Amino acid sequence: MNHNILPKKKSSMCMLMVMLTLLIFSSVACDEELLAALEKYGPNVTIAEVRAIAEEIATRKGITATSLEQQVQALDKMGSESEPCPALVQGPTRGLACLHCNERSAQGQARVLTAILRESCLSDLAINYLVDGSFGYDPAFMLEQIHLLTSQGRRLHLYFYITNGPSQRRWATTPVKGFMTNTAPESFRSRIKNDEGVRSAYQALVSRLMPVLAYAASRNAEITLVPMLEDNLDNSSFDEMLALAKEVVPVSLKVNFGRNPCPRCYPGNQDGTPEGMLSEVHTANTDFTSMNFLVSNDGIDFAWPSSEAGGVVLTLDQLIPARDKAADLNIPFILWSGKRQGLVFKPSGADAPLASTDRSYGMPSMQERRAIVRFLQGLPLE
Repeated sequence: MNHNILPKKKSSMCMLMVMLTLLIFSSVACDEELLAALEKYGPNVTIAEVRAIAEEIATRKGITATSLEQQVQALDKMGSESEPCPALVQGPTRGLACLHCNERSAQGQARVLTAILRESCLSDLAINYLVDGSFGYDPAFMLEQIHLLTSQGRRLHLYFYITNGPSQRRWATTPVKGFMTNTAPESFRSRIKNDEGVRSAYQALVSRLMPVLAYAASRNAEITLVPMLEDNLDNSSFDEMLALAKEVVPVSLKVNFGRNPCPRCYPGNQDGTPEGMLSEVHTANTDFTSMNFLVSNDGIDFAWPSSEAGGVVLTLDQLIPARDKAADLNIPFILWSGKRQGLVFKPSGADAPLASTDRSYGMPSMQERRAIVRFLQGLPLE
């Protein structure tokens, strides 16, 4: 990632400051105090430092964040970043997992993931987000990514998981603070059907997502909402979560709904889906069918370089059969990385996850970055 972000002309810097602070503090983006502070950092100032300086000045001067509506208007008026592709390549829909990308400390890495997707030059891209608060919630950042990944006519396939099943399965011990992650699945199944407080809180998660969905729809993105990531639901509680979400989404907003069942992950989990609805599958194998709307290796990590693979950690090459079968069935494939998500995998399995704010979100090396681009393109890995 190029950290040398200071342009020579002050007017150019003002526009760049607005973009880099995600327009949240646009009232101070061209502030003389901000410009003076940045000049002290010199040409190697980072995006994280820009944001921190802008936030400190805004707080001290009593400037509040602009509304999402204002941010959307500003994004639409701005041109796209430098376009890496002379032309887009038609082909299978492929993407990268960004479940963690609302977490502020992960967003430097998330911008690299966005750059990798753009560098693939694919016309159809895919990305996903977990939006229950497990990794924080930053709608302005999602707007920025959606803007970049729909530029130059790209078709973006967006997947939003409203709640967090994997952390809920560790309800008694998990440090992850998402929606009902400290509630046992058996209790949650009942409460989502009978507890008005839980039902209302769940609908509030869906409701706060609406400005992001509206902007994505305006950019011709294809949107899918999934009530729970790797869900711990029986069929009746899934039906209830689906109905509650549908009550919130305006009829005028084109949104698909899907299910990500995990029937063998916890006692009582079921995998039924309403008629006409497809399901998401997490696998590194080719054991899926056209009844799936999305395939991901989520939970089965890969290593780069390949020499670090072993046990439950695969090489990138070993994921090619699943990627290619998904293409044959015209199903999007999302490449997941535990390392990118701040997890540490050993041959025997994953360590217990840390809270999102305590994780290290490592950057891919330039060699890995090139390999991922080629994987997305369907080219031989170098």
